[in-house]
Parts: sequence; C-alpha cells; structure tokens
Amino acid sequence: MSAKARGWCGTHYNRWHQYGDPEAPVRQRPVRLCEVAECRNKYYAKGFCRRHHTRFYYETNRERVKASQAVYRAANRETARERSREWRRANPERATASVRAWYATNRERVREYRRRYRASNRDVVRAANSRRKALHKNAPVNDLTARQWREIKAVYRFRCAYCRRRLPLTIDHVVPLSKGGPHTASNVVPACQRCNSRKGDRAAPIFQPLLF
Repeated sequence: MSAKARGWCGTHYNRWHQYGDPEAPVRQRPVRLCEVAECRNKYYAKGFCRRHHTRFYYETNRERVKASQAVYRAANRETARERSREWRRANPERATASVRAWYATNRERVREYRRRYRASNRDVVRAANSRRKALHKNAPVNDLTARQWREIKAVYRFRCAYCRRRLPLTIDHVVPLSKGGPHTASNVVPACQRCNSRKGDRAAPIFQPLLF
C-alpha cells in the first residue's frame, strides 16, 4: 500500500517501511572524524577530512595535479590570476612565506632568468632602475617609460648628448634629481657613462625639452 493510501507523508512512510513504525525515532549515525591526530573535522574520504584528503591526494598525485592545474591556468588565465591576487591579499603572511620558500628552492633558476631578462631587455631595466632612483630622491614627476627612453636615444642617433660618440648609453637628467629635476622624458638625455659621471649633479644645457 502506498504512502498516500495510508495517509502518510513520504518521511513517515519511509520510517514505517524501514523500521515498521512511522513514529520510530531516526537513528543517528555516529559522527566520524578525520583520522589525522588532533584534527576534529568531519570525515570526508579515505579516513581524512576534506582538507587533509586534498593534501593526501596532492602528495600522491603531484605530477597529475600540476598538469591539470597548468591546463586550467592556460585556459583561464585571467581568472587564475585574479584568484591568486585575492588569495595573496587575504593571506599576506602565507604568501610571503610561500614566495621565500620557492625562491630558496629555485635560487639558481631565478638568477638565470634575471640574467637573461636583463640581457634582452636592457632599456626596460634601465628605465626601471632610473624610476627607482627617482623615487629614492623624491622626484616631483616620475613617468619616464622604456618606450620613451628608446625614442630619445633614436632622436640622438644613439649617441651621447655631450661627446656625440656611439657608446653604451645611460639616462642622464638635464636638471639633476638631487636639484629637484623630474624623471620625465623632457628632462632626460642619453649620455655615455663617462660624460654622465663627469657631469655629476650639475645642470646640463637646456636643449632636450624641445624634443617633447
């Protein structure tokens, strides 16, 4: 006979069907906990709570998980980056510790990457170093870009603005940063290291502003 025919709801019909009494108390299963020492989280699978099961699965399937994560990041690059940023904002201390641990394990790899990057991106590195120098000296304007620096060198035909020789060029400020000069395109000329050092913090002839 169906539950409807007996006048019961589904819950009481199931109790009658299972226990022979529609009013039978529901038997509570004992709460099973994670088997990791001192962990009081509820059991999830293979003797672990969800958190420890995730760790266990990662440790026993490390390469498989990494490959899967790489595929996901490639297909969802922006989403993955945003999640990573959110996690770092929410866990600054753990993020810092993670970066330090990774760097300690991959020290030579990082150094080699930096060497290759500096060799193939000299203009970007020099512009960044100059911006950092400008910040240290509290420059009133600090907006010179690597692209502007390349354009300035091209205008000067890749020659030193002072001796006119073709030598490796450095960024020189017409009005020195120490004298309140801005780190901006209109205050920058290319100079060889010798001329830059000889000029020091003295002001240069004001001819560069005509270019920008």
